[in-house]
Amino acid sequence: MSPIIDPFEKVRDITQAWEAHAPQSIFSGFTLEKFKETVQPHLDVRNQLAHVDTLAMGLRAKRATGSVDCRKLTDRITAGVRADPEHGPDSAMWAAMGFVRVSDRGTGLTRKGRGKSSQSNGGPTGPTGGESSNTPA
Repeated sequence: MSPIIDPFEKVRDITQAWEAHAPQSIFSGFTLEKFKETVQPHLDVRNQLAHVDTLAMGLRAKRATGSVDCRKLTDRITAGVRADPEHGPDSAMWAAMGFVRVSDRGTGLTRKGRGKSSQSNGGPTGPTGGESSNTPA
């Protein structure tokens, strides 16, 4: 079984062989020039796609660089708003920028021990309420 060959490479190979060995011959009703004219639109599309791929790679690199630059700038702006006496971290602007205002924050206090008792549901001390025995049952 022959390896899979890119159709455009095959067109190139056929064209080169035809030009070198039988440029005046007609195959399946096609002259060399008619064959080239017929495949040229497909070759043009392939070349355009290669160009677009190259442009896309360059644009992705610019986007990555721009993302880093934008992040640095937004960090500077938010630090400036936070430090500004007219605005600061408790202002409407701060909230509009997507941050939680200081006055809207909770205390951070949690009461994890409230609610169900850890012993009543077989918690870390086990179903016996913390008693342990080294003797086998």
